[in-house]
Amino acid sequence: MSTPEKNLVESEREAFWKGIQIPQPEEIFYNLKPINVERAVALLESWCNVDEEQAAEQRETFEYLKRVLDEDRLSDRKLFP
Repeated sequence: MSTPEKNLVESEREAFWKGIQIPQPEEIFYNLKPINVERAVALLESWCNVDEEQAAEQRETFEYLKRVLDEDRLSDRKLFP
Protein backbone atom coordinates (compact mmCIF):
# COMPACT_ATOMS: atom_id res chain seq x y z
CA MET A 1 0.00 0.00 0.00
CA SER A 2 1.44 3.39 -0.99
CA THR A 3 1.81 6.24 1.47
CA PRO A 4 -1.15 8.30 0.09
CA GLU A 5 -3.40 5.23 0.31
CA LYS A 6 -2.17 4.53 3.82
CA ASN A 7 -2.84 8.15 4.82
CA LEU A 8 -6.31 8.01 3.30
CA VAL A 9 -7.15 4.85 5.17
CA GLU A 10 -5.84 6.34 8.41
CA SER A 11 -7.82 9.55 7.94
CA GLU A 12 -10.99 7.57 7.22
CA ARG A 13 -10.36 5.50 10.33
CA GLU A 14 -9.90 8.66 12.42
CA ALA A 15 -13.06 10.16 10.96
CA PHE A 16 -14.98 6.98 11.74
CA TRP A 17 -13.88 6.99 15.35
CA LYS A 18 -14.69 10.68 15.69
CA GLY A 19 -18.15 10.11 14.22
CA ILE A 20 -17.50 12.11 11.08
CA GLN A 21 -18.98 10.72 7.91
CA ILE A 22 -16.95 11.20 4.73
CA PRO A 23 -19.30 11.24 1.72
CA GLN A 24 -18.36 9.20 -1.32
CA PRO A 25 -17.74 11.14 -4.56
CA GLU A 26 -20.91 9.67 -6.09
CA GLU A 27 -22.98 11.02 -3.20
CA ILE A 28 -21.58 14.50 -3.73
CA PHE A 29 -22.15 14.39 -7.49
CA TYR A 30 -25.71 13.16 -7.36
CA ASN A 31 -26.71 15.59 -4.61
CA LEU A 32 -25.60 18.75 -6.40
CA LYS A 33 -28.20 21.46 -6.60
CA PRO A 34 -29.32 22.46 -10.08
CA ILE A 35 -27.78 25.68 -11.35
CA ASN A 36 -29.50 28.65 -12.88
CA VAL A 37 -28.13 28.47 -16.43
CA GLU A 38 -29.22 31.99 -17.33
CA ARG A 39 -27.31 33.47 -14.37
CA ALA A 40 -24.23 31.40 -15.21
CA VAL A 41 -24.28 32.56 -18.84
CA ALA A 42 -24.80 36.17 -17.74
CA LEU A 43 -21.79 35.91 -15.42
CA LEU A 44 -19.58 34.49 -18.18
CA GLU A 45 -20.72 37.18 -20.60
CA SER A 46 -19.99 39.89 -18.04
CA TRP A 47 -16.42 38.58 -17.81
CA CYS A 48 -16.07 38.72 -21.60
CA ASN A 49 -17.69 42.12 -22.12
CA VAL A 50 -15.04 44.60 -20.99
CA ASP A 51 -14.42 48.01 -22.46
CA GLU A 52 -11.13 48.94 -24.14
CA GLU A 53 -9.80 50.68 -21.02
CA GLN A 54 -10.31 47.56 -18.89
CA ALA A 55 -8.82 45.35 -21.61
CA ALA A 56 -5.72 47.56 -21.80
CA GLU A 57 -5.36 47.47 -18.01
CA GLN A 58 -5.67 43.67 -18.00
CA ARG A 59 -3.03 43.34 -20.75
CA GLU A 60 -0.70 45.66 -18.83
CA THR A 61 -1.21 43.68 -15.63
CA PHE A 62 -0.55 40.39 -17.42
CA GLU A 63 2.67 41.70 -18.96
CA TYR A 64 3.80 42.93 -15.53
CA LEU A 65 3.03 39.56 -13.92
CA LYS A 66 4.89 37.66 -16.63
CA ARG A 67 7.95 39.87 -16.19
CA VAL A 68 7.95 39.67 -12.38
CA LEU A 69 7.42 35.89 -12.31
CA ASP A 70 10.31 35.35 -14.73
CA GLU A 71 12.68 37.74 -12.90
CA ASP A 72 13.53 35.72 -9.79
CA ARG A 73 13.33 32.16 -11.09
CA LEU A 74 15.96 29.78 -9.80
CA SER A 75 16.00 28.06 -13.18
CA ASP A 76 17.30 29.65 -16.37
CA ARG A 77 14.17 28.49 -18.13
CA LYS A 78 11.53 31.17 -18.49
CA LEU A 79 8.07 30.44 -17.17
CA PHE A 80 6.61 32.56 -19.97
CA PRO A 81 8.94 32.29 -22.99
